[in-house]
Amino acid sequence: MALGKNAAVLGRLIGRERLSGADSDKEICSLTISAEDDFAYEAGDWLAVIPQNDGGDVYALLQELGGNAAEAVPVRGSAEKLPLSEALKNFCTITQVPANLAAFFAERERNSQKKESLLSGLAGDAASFLCGHDLRSFLRHFVTDIPPLLEWVPLLKPLQPRMYSIASSPHVDKKIVKLLVTTATHADAAGNMRCGLASSYLNRRLRIGDFLRCYTVRSRFRLPEDPQTDVIMVGPGAGLAPFMGFLEERLWQRTAGMGAGRNWLFFGDRHRKSDFIFREKLMAYERNSLLTRLDLAFSRDQEKKIYVQDRILECGEELWNWLDGGAYFYICGNAKRMAKDVEEAAITALVCSRGVEREAAASQLKELQRTRRYQQDVY
Repeated sequence: MALGKNAAVLGRLIGRERLSGADSDKEICSLTISAEDDFAYEAGDWLAVIPQNDGGDVYALLQELGGNAAEAVPVRGSAEKLPLSEALKNFCTITQVPANLAAFFAERERNSQKKESLLSGLAGDAASFLCGHDLRSFLRHFVTDIPPLLEWVPLLKPLQPRMYSIASSPHVDKKIVKLLVTTATHADAAGNMRCGLASSYLNRRLRIGDFLRCYTVRSRFRLPEDPQTDVIMVGPGAGLAPFMGFLEERLWQRTAGMGAGRNWLFFGDRHRKSDFIFREKLMAYERNSLLTRLDLAFSRDQEKKIYVQDRILECGEELWNWLDGGAYFYICGNAKRMAKDVEEAAITALVCSRGVEREAAASQLKELQRTRRYQQDVY
């Protein structure tokens, strides 16, 4: 039986390797997850991971609540009441405080100063006001007497799955998926650096052999149906993930005699020495011609910062020659910065290499998007 969309199963972490160097300011890990049954997915799909809250954070919160770990409480997403410790670890979001829960506490707060602070904060930009506070921090700052658990625990948001691009092809092993995960960091209300819940769960807290709840999710990020079609892939940092799956798929297609379209990869990060993840594998792909071209951009290795969009501008005419010949164009990574910059670089490259008006160049890229020859997997 194949494990498909939204069918939450127990996967097992069977491998984890830190790919970024010890002197890198980013922690990027390759993870290998297995299951008893086949994973139902195609190259380009996502794995949804349901994380657990950090045990230390749960313990500290239980101390704040008086240590009532065994008290049965109702939680959203569960038909039965659960012991508080289990609810806080596996079902409830404790790293954020929803506005309706903050309002609940504000209505019952008897300390006038705390009440006023809460009400004024919620009356303005509530999201910014609550940002940086986890549940324990919020309780310590704004709540004098904690109401009975049965009254407010159901207001906590349920733990949400986090989506990760799968970095493998099912044709290598249907019982295995691989992920590429960067440990996210942010500052809390006190200015202390905190790690992202799911990324630290995967990269640090899960031990080899531990089980995790996960399921595959179908995406529209797909290789061309014809294996002989050329593809251009832009994936800096962890945006490389789906393209490792694409390359495994293209290697399998070539080995199976299904065709051998050209593959062009743009990859970049901060430093070649510490951030060139999958270096040996990508260089091997280039040597055996699975990668027809490998263009690299390491932004901090020289005085002037160089990004993948700069590499696209440098070879814009060749890129559009590929696209005019029927190639597919893929981008994976940050939606707000990188993806927009790469798209703008592709438009500028067409303007500069062909002398067309910018509006016409943008329209041509839109047409590629409409026909699914330009696809994005961005976050």
